[in-house]
Amino acid sequence: MRQLAATLALFALAGCLREPPPAPAAREYHPTIARDDYGVPTIHGRDDGETAYGLAMAHAEDNFRTIQLVVLASRGRLGAYLGEDGAKSDFLWNLLDVQGSVDRGYERDLSPEIRAIFTGYADGLNAYGRAHPGEVLPGAQNVTGRDVAAGSALTLPLFWGFDSVLGRLADEHGHPCAVHQMAQAETIDWGSNAFAVAPSRSSDHHTRVILNSHQPWDGPVAWWEARVESDTGWRMHGGLFPGAPFPVVGTNGVLGWAATVNLPDLADVYRLRTDTQHQGQYFFDGQWRRFETRLIWLHVRVAPARLRISIMQACHAGPISQT
Repeated sequence: MRQLAATLALFALAGCLREPPPAPAAREYHPTIARDDYGVPTIHGRDDGETAYGLAMAHAEDNFRTIQLVVLASRGRLGAYLGEDGAKSDFLWNLLDVQGSVDRGYERDLSPEIRAIFTGYADGLNAYGRAHPGEVLPGAQNVTGRDVAAGSALTLPLFWGFDSVLGRLADEHGHPCAVHQMAQAETIDWGSNAFAVAPSRSSDHHTRVILNSHQPWDGPVAWWEARVESDTGWRMHGGLFPGAPFPVVGTNGVLGWAATVNLPDLADVYRLRTDTQHQGQYFFDGQWRRFETRLIWLHVRVAPARLRISIMQACHAGPISQT
């Protein structure tokens, strides 16, 4: 009992410790931020990185806490702050191998221009945190461009509803492969919408894009409006998600784009055949195959302590088809 109490005390102490404040950025930034009567900011910078720095500063002024929650999610550490609800996000982070994807592809797949935007945005968040240390959440310090890239990639699947697919898998009262009456566009009377009006169809011969994407008022997929302009050509005005420096809906002055939640078929759940004679295996394409397994750790806050919980993940390791 004493050993358990000592262990819980150490976890509680670890939960109270804060990381050192982030170091100053490697370069100087001097963006300008101006807000209109509605509070919508216009950010200007000499280059895209400086503009992204100002974008992060402006967004942090409006919603720093939510941005930090996205940072924690991008590190697989949301459960250490939010508890069980955050641990669900951390499980998804492990399932999608977000860290591995970023480590493998950040420099290989992303151009220097894109990485400069991610770095500038991260530097802006760190600068705001230094100026407002009382607002910084435990574990959300020292944001990097990789954190911003990971957070952006993790948020978008939630936009189209991947969390609802995982909810079916975790449903204790039903079978994930049971036949469900799926919603169809013809059977629902709600949803996002977007449409454009060409100059030939407007009385003043202007083009208009109407965006009405139904998003929540707060959280990681709530819109935040901003304009950005850099001397190197980056222009846009639109809606962004917390922790991401790129607009999901908006315009760059030449074209406009929109995204709506319109029942995309981007995930499938299927049943694998198993039996007691082939433990740890499944039958696929005429033969028994062994599941890939890996041990993951979820850091979960259980007030007043943080617990480290191990979970074994198993997944289908074979190809979709075999010749």
